[in-house]
Amino acid sequence: MSRRGCLRAAAFWAFSNCGAEMFLRPVADGYLRLRYEDLIARPRQWLDRILRMVAGQPVELPFVGERTIDLRPSHSVYGNPDRLRTGPVELRLDDEWKTRMGPADRRVVTALTWLLLMRYGYLTGS
Repeated sequence: MSRRGCLRAAAFWAFSNCGAEMFLRPVADGYLRLRYEDLIARPRQWLDRILRMVAGQPVELPFVGERTIDLRPSHSVYGNPDRLRTGPVELRLDDEWKTRMGPADRRVVTALTWLLLMRYGYLTGS
């Protein structure tokens, strides 16, 4: 899988989030800002809430445990190779970047994204 460099990834993240803030939030009743870490902390709760927003009613989720979901085959053409996985998959925090990203790259990404990091609670410890 191809990966973006830190500059490109930071720019894409900032651009995507600014776009959602500017264009989706003011007009969409179904807008929900959800941090990845919060989703992973309580996946069943958040996925239930998202599906209720989309479907307008409760939807049965394929959980087989508190943090494990039973993935069925899908017909996705493009994306992360994990999209092809099937069977039980544990939803867990992927924070490998904390140990693999160098200090210089981390400073660059933080400098480019600090306003949104503050807005979303990443620099305040919340």
